Amino acid sequence: MSSQDEQPQSIQLLNTRPTPMGEELTVLLDEANISSIHSPAISIEPTPQPSVIFNALLSSNTLFIFVSKNAVKQFFEAINKHPELLNAAKSHQQLFAVGEGTAEYLAQLLTIPKTNIHYPLQSDSDGLLAMAAFNHANTIQSAIIVKGNDGRELIKDTLIERGFEVSEWSLYKRIPNDFKALSVPWTNIQTLLATSIDIANALVNGLQLALDKSRHGELNDPENFPQYLNKWQWLVFSPRIKVYLQTKGIDDSRIIICEQMNNSSIINSIQRLAK
Repeated sequence: MSSQDEQPQSIQLLNTRPTPMGEELTVLLDEANISSIHSPAISIEPTPQPSVIFNALLSSNTLFIFVSKNAVKQFFEAINKHPELLNAAKSHQQLFAVGEGTAEYLAQLLTIPKTNIHYPLQSDSDGLLAMAAFNHANTIQSAIIVKGNDGRELIKDTLIERGFEVSEWSLYKRIPNDFKALSVPWTNIQTLLATSIDIANALVNGLQLALDKSRHGELNDPENFPQYLNKWQWLVFSPRIKVYLQTKGIDDSRIIICEQMNNSSIINSIQRLAK
């Protein structure tokens, strides 16, 4: 059979996770024989901060909360050339991560045991805020949230309500991908991965852009756009992302929530969908 007669390859998953999580997921997908394409929905651009702010690491009475692997990466790169700050981070007793994956990455970069990092079993903001250390401010009243620009204010607002003095280190910003360089047609992909609302929004906008450029007249009808969004299965990390997609017209039956916010749960979900 000639190549012209061959059916286009069906891709099981569009891996939209940013670096380094996307590359890590690609390795696991390959090992599980799950076909995928890695096209990060957002890129990360550092927002440099004056090094003096990191002197807060020298205080043992401050809680440090890392909300993502990107926050960990930018934090480490900011202090890595300053031995005093790096050593202070390594020995600090009040390092918290929003989930196990973020804790593992922080421990890896600081070359310390993961047990030195505090994290909740439920890998999200609600799980973090349920930890005993955040019940109310007592001997430790100061908290610094290491994060990107924008994002949810739930952690900050809740800690302020509980009596903490809260600062934020916004160490990076997110640049959305328009998916113009996607290497296969959208219709060749079965499942779209959205691990954050930023990623879900980039996917919706990318699909809108692609459909607007289609020569088929029905694709230019905005009333038909939700119908086309339902052509794909959507795999998400949280009910909050699911609700966002539902506001775009995607049916409940087309959205799957991973059991945990990690790569293993993504693999498990894809394998269940394939059965």
